Amino acid sequence: MKNRTIVTSAFLLVVLLPLGIYFSRNNAYIWTPHSDKLEDDVTSIDPPSELKPGQKLVFNFPDLPKTLAGRTPIVTLRLPDNYSGSETYPLFIYLDGGQGGGGNNLHRPKAIIGSKDYIIGNFPLFGQSNILEPFNGELISVDNYSTNSAAFQEFLLKIKQTIPNIDQRKSVVGGYSNGANSLAVMLSALDVGLLENFRYIFFIDGGEDWSWNSIARTSKLRRHRFLLIYGGGEPQKTEWWRKHTLNRAVSFQEFAQRWNVDIEVKIVPGYNHGFYKEFYPLIRSWLDRPSSE
Repeated sequence: MKNRTIVTSAFLLVVLLPLGIYFSRNNAYIWTPHSDKLEDDVTSIDPPSELKPGQKLVFNFPDLPKTLAGRTPIVTLRLPDNYSGSETYPLFIYLDGGQGGGGNNLHRPKAIIGSKDYIIGNFPLFGQSNILEPFNGELISVDNYSTNSAAFQEFLLKIKQTIPNIDQRKSVVGGYSNGANSLAVMLSALDVGLLENFRYIFFIDGGEDWSWNSIARTSKLRRHRFLLIYGGGEPQKTEWWRKHTLNRAVSFQEFAQRWNVDIEVKIVPGYNHGFYKEFYPLIRSWLDRPSSE
């Protein structure tokens, strides 16, 4: 029995892990071991009476619908290491790809922006399976707008009730893949909750079906800044949908220039679908760019 266990473990490491890594760089919806591990060991707590530097806060939302991952929604935040009740801090909220995870992935936003100056957090995704579409039935679309918008409102209400010193003028929200699709759906509707609470919005290899009609309504978007990062694809291995994605990304930038909307597009050659650490500095430099205001 012991020898059989050793052989099985060796098979998993030598055969399945490399296969997972290969497919993760060439298919958008196959197991991706390079993505961040979810922090599934978090313990739900009630909002504390005192907020402390580096403190992790977990909010439960049992009255909301199940998430796309089939879980009771939770939202996890972490206060910055330099937190003080006498100062204000922006949010940095990240939305995962695929089914959206469990609302407890702080590893990715911390890796991007660090552990100071921002209140980092992770929101889950909402949607219903649609077997007629080609991405495992999980692609978030306009049909899921009302559920995701209502959940955002509930999340932000509870967060602001617990943390009164949030700087909305500098707050950031971003999503990868299906997380970006969720943001695109809300932007297409010029969602009030999204636009009132976040000035900086970024998309990673997703969200390209954001409606041009909303960009044309510049009175709603002129105060906001947008970043779109896409892999340029790998020779001979590019996904069937990437050409459409890149064409849309370039069109977005051209369209935004004509309507005076601040949209920055970065296409990184040599990468297929994924959220790679090489993208992190692009997000940081975008946030550091001086504002026109």
